Amino acid sequence: MSSTYQKTEPFLLIHIALLAAVPFVMVLCIMGLAVGDPVLPGWLEMIILGLPPIALTVWIQWQKPLYPFSLWGLAKPATELSDLQRRVLSVLRRRINGWYTGAWVAVVTGVFLYVVFRQIYISAPLAADIAPFPPVLRLIGILWAEVFFLIGNLLLQMGVAAARVMFVPASEFNSLKPYEIDLIRKDFTILGMRSPHLLALPQSH
Repeated sequence: MSSTYQKTEPFLLIHIALLAAVPFVMVLCIMGLAVGDPVLPGWLEMIILGLPPIALTVWIQWQKPLYPFSLWGLAKPATELSDLQRRVLSVLRRRINGWYTGAWVAVVTGVFLYVVFRQIYISAPLAADIAPFPPVLRLIGILWAEVFFLIGNLLLQMGVAAARVMFVPASEFNSLKPYEIDLIRKDFTILGMRSPHLLALPQSH
């Protein structure tokens, strides 16, 4: 069973809750793809448009995982994290039997996202009536779709990572060493400006 802390950590709960926004973001993506007609062969355009956002987020999660203590362009400074919060970072960077589990979970998530994107791309013509731009603005529609697909990738990868932390048994979680403060900026991708008071709720140490 996971610990009380894991079940109540607000950052983790918010990232998991934001998974509910992924379908809405994908609808916005399909609206962009519905603008105009493809210039390239469908299979080629699907690869060109689908792979970059997926590859970027998988690479980030593999090399420098997304920092979970950031929201809406703000990030809690590493120096303000409790020991429990730094254990969350240890979960995200740990290896089990030599395997960097977070990286492989990111890859599986990326494969799932490509399957989703393929279905979205194939279904895009059905959304022509709700396309946000006229057909002549195909390029703008593509940019619109790419932005929202990237956002969907980030939300899903971060939500899956937060869920992974939730499922770590309490005894295993508590046995982890808190992540070194000096290594956090080096080992994690921190999106947002420093905000010491972001979700400043009482934390156990």
